[in-house]
Amino acid sequence: MRTFIAVDPPEEVKARIHEFVRPFRQSFSRGIAWSSSRDLHVTLKFLGEIEESRIPLVKEAVRSAAAAAAAFPVAVAGTGSFPPFSRHPRVLWIGLEESRALEDLQACLENGLKACGFPRDDRPFHPHLTAARIKSGGIPPPLIGRWAEAEGKPFGRMEVREIVVYRSLLHPGGAEHQLVFSETLRP
Repeated sequence: MRTFIAVDPPEEVKARIHEFVRPFRQSFSRGIAWSSSRDLHVTLKFLGEIEESRIPLVKEAVRSAAAAAAAFPVAVAGTGSFPPFSRHPRVLWIGLEESRALEDLQACLENGLKACGFPRDDRPFHPHLTAARIKSGGIPPPLIGRWAEAEGKPFGRMEVREIVVYRSLLHPGGAEHQLVFSETLRP
Protein backbone atom coordinates (compact mmCIF):
# COMPACT_ATOMS: atom_id res chain seq x y z
CA MET A 1 0.00 0.00 0.00
CA ARG A 2 1.25 3.48 -0.95
CA THR A 3 1.75 5.23 2.40
CA PHE A 4 2.83 8.58 3.82
CA ILE A 5 2.94 10.27 7.23
CA ALA A 6 1.71 13.84 7.63
CA VAL A 7 0.26 16.61 9.75
CA ASP A 8 -2.95 18.28 8.64
CA PRO A 9 -3.73 22.01 8.67
CA PRO A 10 -7.05 23.14 10.17
CA GLU A 11 -10.05 23.74 7.93
CA GLU A 12 -9.74 27.55 8.16
CA VAL A 13 -6.19 27.41 6.76
CA LYS A 14 -7.33 25.03 4.01
CA ALA A 15 -10.15 27.48 3.18
CA ARG A 16 -7.71 30.43 2.91
CA ILE A 17 -5.45 28.42 0.64
CA HIS A 18 -8.44 27.35 -1.46
CA GLU A 19 -9.50 31.01 -1.91
CA PHE A 20 -5.95 31.99 -2.84
CA VAL A 21 -5.57 29.13 -5.34
CA ARG A 22 -9.02 29.48 -6.97
CA PRO A 23 -8.07 32.23 -9.49
CA PHE A 24 -4.91 30.29 -10.43
CA ARG A 25 -6.95 27.13 -10.94
CA GLN A 26 -9.45 29.02 -13.12
CA SER A 27 -6.79 30.74 -15.23
CA PHE A 28 -4.18 28.01 -15.42
CA SER A 29 -5.45 24.46 -15.68
CA ARG A 30 -3.82 22.94 -18.73
CA GLY A 31 -1.15 20.44 -17.71
CA ILE A 32 -1.53 21.31 -14.01
CA ALA A 33 -3.10 19.08 -11.35
CA TRP A 34 -4.29 21.40 -8.56
CA SER A 35 -4.65 19.81 -5.11
CA SER A 36 -8.09 19.76 -3.57
CA SER A 37 -8.33 21.61 -0.27
CA ARG A 38 -9.37 18.40 1.52
CA ASP A 39 -6.07 16.76 0.54
CA LEU A 40 -3.75 19.53 1.77
CA HIS A 41 -1.22 18.20 4.28
CA VAL A 42 2.41 18.57 5.35
CA THR A 43 4.25 15.36 4.55
CA LEU A 44 6.65 14.32 7.29
CA LYS A 45 7.72 11.12 5.53
CA PHE A 46 6.73 9.47 2.26
CA LEU A 47 7.10 5.72 2.65
CA GLY A 48 5.91 4.74 -0.81
CA GLU A 49 4.68 1.21 -1.43
CA ILE A 50 4.94 -0.87 1.73
CA GLU A 51 3.44 -4.18 2.72
CA GLU A 52 0.49 -4.00 5.08
CA SER A 53 2.40 -6.27 7.45
CA ARG A 54 4.83 -3.35 8.10
CA ILE A 55 2.09 -1.02 9.40
CA PRO A 56 2.68 -2.10 13.05
CA LEU A 57 6.33 -0.95 12.69
CA VAL A 58 5.14 2.38 11.28
CA LYS A 59 2.63 2.67 14.11
CA GLU A 60 5.34 2.13 16.72
CA ALA A 61 7.63 4.77 15.16
CA VAL A 62 4.73 7.26 14.92
CA ARG A 63 3.62 6.53 18.50
CA SER A 64 7.16 7.07 19.77
CA ALA A 65 7.57 10.38 17.87
CA ALA A 66 4.18 11.61 19.11
CA ALA A 67 5.03 10.71 22.71
CA ALA A 68 8.30 12.64 22.48
CA ALA A 69 6.69 15.89 21.26
CA ALA A 70 4.28 18.37 22.76
CA ALA A 71 1.70 20.08 20.55
CA PHE A 72 3.03 23.27 18.96
CA PRO A 73 1.92 26.08 16.63
CA VAL A 74 3.40 26.81 13.23
CA ALA A 75 2.57 29.58 10.77
CA VAL A 76 1.50 28.77 7.22
CA ALA A 77 2.88 31.45 4.93
CA GLY A 78 4.34 32.06 1.51
CA THR A 79 4.55 30.31 -1.83
CA GLY A 80 7.30 28.55 -3.69
CA SER A 81 8.08 25.81 -6.16
CA PHE A 82 10.32 22.81 -6.71
CA PRO A 83 12.74 23.56 -8.24
CA PRO A 84 12.65 27.03 -6.68
CA PHE A 85 10.91 29.50 -9.01
CA SER A 86 12.43 27.95 -12.10
CA ARG A 87 10.96 28.21 -15.57
CA HIS A 88 9.95 24.55 -15.35
CA PRO A 89 8.73 23.79 -11.83
CA ARG A 90 7.29 20.36 -11.03
CA VAL A 91 5.46 21.42 -7.86
CA LEU A 92 3.87 24.65 -6.61
CA TRP A 93 3.59 24.83 -2.84
CA ILE A 94 2.39 26.84 0.15
CA GLY A 95 5.07 27.20 2.80
CA LEU A 96 5.44 26.98 6.54
CA GLU A 97 7.56 29.35 8.57
CA GLU A 98 10.65 27.81 10.09
CA SER A 99 9.76 25.72 13.13
CA ARG A 100 12.34 23.96 15.27
CA ALA A 101 9.54 21.89 16.85
CA LEU A 102 8.38 20.65 13.43
CA GLU A 103 11.95 19.84 12.37
CA ASP A 104 12.52 17.95 15.64
CA LEU A 105 9.27 16.00 15.19
CA GLN A 106 10.21 15.02 11.65
CA ALA A 107 13.77 14.03 12.70
CA CYS A 108 12.43 11.92 15.59
CA LEU A 109 10.03 10.19 13.21
CA GLU A 110 12.76 9.67 10.62
CA ASN A 111 15.05 8.10 13.27
CA GLY A 112 12.29 5.81 14.54
CA LEU A 113 11.47 4.64 11.04
CA LYS A 114 15.15 4.06 10.24
CA ALA A 115 15.39 1.82 13.32
CA CYS A 116 12.47 -0.18 11.86
CA GLY A 117 14.26 -0.69 8.55
CA PHE A 118 12.84 2.17 6.47
CA PRO A 119 15.48 4.10 4.49
CA ARG A 120 16.23 7.74 5.29
CA ASP A 121 15.18 10.39 2.82
CA ASP A 122 18.24 11.79 1.03
CA ARG A 123 16.68 15.22 0.57
CA PRO A 124 16.53 17.75 3.39
CA PHE A 125 13.13 18.21 5.04
CA HIS A 126 11.28 21.16 3.48
CA PRO A 127 7.83 21.43 5.07
CA HIS A 128 5.13 22.57 2.65
CA LEU A 129 1.61 21.94 1.42
CA THR A 130 1.52 20.89 -2.24
CA ALA A 131 -0.87 23.20 -4.12
CA ALA A 132 -0.25 21.82 -7.62
CA ARG A 133 1.77 19.31 -9.60
CA ILE A 134 2.84 20.19 -13.11
CA LYS A 135 1.84 17.26 -15.31
CA SER A 136 3.29 18.11 -18.69
CA GLY A 137 5.34 20.79 -20.36
CA GLY A 138 6.12 24.08 -18.75
CA ILE A 139 3.76 26.51 -17.16
CA PRO A 140 2.97 30.00 -18.42
CA PRO A 141 5.39 32.70 -17.17
CA PRO A 142 2.46 34.78 -15.83
CA LEU A 143 1.61 31.93 -13.44
CA ILE A 144 5.18 31.75 -12.16
CA GLY A 145 5.26 35.52 -11.68
CA ARG A 146 1.93 35.70 -9.87
CA TRP A 147 2.82 32.72 -7.69
CA ALA A 148 6.16 34.30 -6.75
CA GLU A 149 4.43 37.58 -5.82
CA ALA A 150 2.78 35.78 -2.89
CA GLU A 151 6.12 34.63 -1.48
CA GLY A 152 5.38 36.12 1.96
CA LYS A 153 1.57 35.83 2.02
CA PRO A 154 0.20 34.63 5.40
CA PHE A 155 -2.42 31.87 5.42
CA GLY A 156 -2.84 31.48 9.19
CA ARG A 157 -1.51 29.28 11.94
CA MET A 158 -1.92 25.62 12.59
CA GLU A 159 -1.59 23.80 15.87
CA VAL A 160 0.28 20.55 15.29
CA ARG A 161 -1.45 18.13 17.65
CA GLU A 162 -1.52 14.90 15.68
CA ILE A 163 0.54 12.78 13.32
CA VAL A 164 -1.54 11.08 10.64
CA VAL A 165 -0.72 8.05 8.49
CA TYR A 166 -2.44 7.95 5.12
CA ARG A 167 -2.83 5.42 2.38
CA SER A 168 -2.74 7.04 -1.06
CA LEU A 169 -4.85 5.50 -3.79
CA LEU A 170 -3.97 6.73 -7.27
CA HIS A 171 -6.83 7.38 -9.69
CA PRO A 172 -6.88 9.01 -13.15
CA GLY A 173 -8.36 12.17 -11.59
CA GLY A 174 -5.75 12.33 -8.81
CA ALA A 175 -4.87 10.70 -5.53
CA GLU A 176 -7.36 9.77 -2.82
CA HIS A 177 -6.00 9.79 0.74
CA GLN A 178 -7.45 7.35 3.25
CA LEU A 179 -6.70 7.53 6.97
CA VAL A 180 -4.85 4.46 8.25
CA PHE A 181 -4.33 5.70 11.84
CA SER A 182 -3.24 8.75 13.82
CA GLU A 183 -1.40 9.49 17.05
CA THR A 184 -1.87 12.56 19.24
CA LEU A 185 1.08 14.61 20.49
CA ARG A 186 1.39 15.44 24.19
CA PRO A 187 -0.71 18.49 25.25
